[in-house]
Amino acid sequence: TAEQELALDALEAKATSDHLRVDMMLEPGDFQLLHSHQTLHFRSEFRDDPEKPRHLLRLWMCPADGIELPPPFARRYGTIEVGRRGGLPCKRHTVPLEAC
Repeated sequence: TAEQELALDALEAKATSDHLRVDMMLEPGDFQLLHSHQTLHFRSEFRDDPEKPRHLLRLWMCPADGIELPPPFARRYGTIEVGRRGGLPCKRHTVPLEAC
């Protein structure tokens, strides 16, 4: 709706304001840990250097003392039960490093 678009525009304006925004450039060896359900975050476009491609690993964690998620998240995670929802559902429990 038009009202929802206005709300999203207002959220984007706040999130990208100099007053609230934090910019950072990650360097080799840097580590960043975010809670995606509690931190509004954005990534700018990234282009790999063909000579030195980056090695990026992402980890979805669900600690036993995590926060509850709203029911619509069950479609994405398979369950919203704290401590059991893990990351994105997959048939295997391990992923070979080459697949990352």
